[in-house]
Amino acid sequence: YANLRIASPVIALGDDVQIEVDLTNIGSRTADEVAQLYIHQRHGETARPVRELKGFERVTLEPGETRTISFNLRAEDLRYWSAARRDWVQDDTIIDVFAGGDSTASLSASFEVKRA
Repeated sequence: YANLRIASPVIALGDDVQIEVDLTNIGSRTADEVAQLYIHQRHGETARPVRELKGFERVTLEPGETRTISFNLRAEDLRYWSAARRDWVQDDTIIDVFAGGDSTASLSASFEVKRA
């Protein structure tokens, strides 16, 4: 996994954001991999999980092949249910994004969510 890219460093509440990562098979055989995308919301009204799985894609790569994997994080993916408000909430915050083959992925980037 390399070259994690976020289409915009700042998005407005309710906007989607496109995320891409390059995946390369460095082995000598055809391989299957499940590319996974996790997020972490740094701050907000309610404490959020350390990492939340928000996308995955199974990919078959030939030896030496590199493919760009695209994930579209929708506004709904960035919201959570607030028991206090009894409604879905999206906070002004910084979102950390992690891409890799499992939940311990170290390749990361971030973007900010702001009120328009």
